Amino acid sequence: MLNIFEIRRSNVLRITKRISRKNLASLIGMERGLLNQYLREKKPKNFGQETTNRITTALNLPEGWLDHLQDDNVINYLFNDSGELASLNVAASEDDTQNNELAPVNIFKDEYRIIRVSIGLLVRKGENLEITSNLTETYSVHYPENLKNPLAFLVIGNGQRKPFKNGWVLICEQNADPIEGEDCLFFTKDKKVYVGEVLFNKDGFVEVEDIFGERESLNIDEITKISPIKVYIAPSQKIKGSY
Repeated sequence: MLNIFEIRRSNVLRITKRISRKNLASLIGMERGLLNQYLREKKPKNFGQETTNRITTALNLPEGWLDHLQDDNVINYLFNDSGELASLNVAASEDDTQNNELAPVNIFKDEYRIIRVSIGLLVRKGENLEITSNLTETYSVHYPENLKNPLAFLVIGNGQRKPFKNGWVLICEQNADPIEGEDCLFFTKDKKVYVGEVLFNKDGFVEVEDIFGERESLNIDEITKISPIKVYIAPSQKIKGSY
């Protein structure tokens, strides 16, 4: 299956079929040459969260929209026949508040299933991360059916960068090998939890940049489980209640 960076790249590549790379780069305030580095076929740069947010903001899209494979028809709606950004129809959200968002339509297709969010990830800067099952409200979210053994975590905490911000949901494979550039949850024998991007895996250690920008060297022998994050769910895409 595609990882989060491949999904983002695929969506942006198809967006550039409707708007030139030059115009997209101008919209997001990026040099065209740098944008090409993200979209090149061999060894492309990964679309990090900051760059992803710049694109979704410029195109008037909701948080997390680029993290789901979008249908070509949905992408076509973003632009008029001249390749210019079109006005988006505003639809009422679940709580009847108005927003300027185009929902990721494909999450309602048959290839997506529903999982209950029953575990929380406590994220507090300067403190150890914790796992909790003491959630005040339960949610469900859609996830791709090609995930073999999914597990959903509700992020609980304040002041963190997206998508590790209060109310977001992380859907992981419960246990899998880490891939360079991928965000993962690491669980250790001493009951600690680490979350961050895998920089490299060498000589029995996994080098990680955590969500606070700090570097950590994790001894593989001390890790009990690695759960790669495969899908990020924005708060607006949660389904209230269980099923």
